Amino acid sequence: MATLAHQIVGILSDKLDLGEAITASTPFSDLELDSLVMVELSVILQRQYGVLVPEEELADARDVNDIVSLMEDRRTAAA
Repeated sequence: MATLAHQIVGILSDKLDLGEAITASTPFSDLELDSLVMVELSVILQRQYGVLVPEEELADARDVNDIVSLMEDRRTAAA
């Protein structure tokens, strides 16, 4: 789980050019993420990990740890 969270932090850092400013527990409300970023993240997660997490569900996530939980739930449901 930590590895996946670290990878998602890296994706967001690259997309938002935040450098070291984000961790897996940084609240998304502090980052002021817009819907376009969430759509892009949804596409990236599907391409890189084969897990579809709709933008609407990502928008409800509080932080990267929530996204990891959503992805794990999706993987479990698909298995």
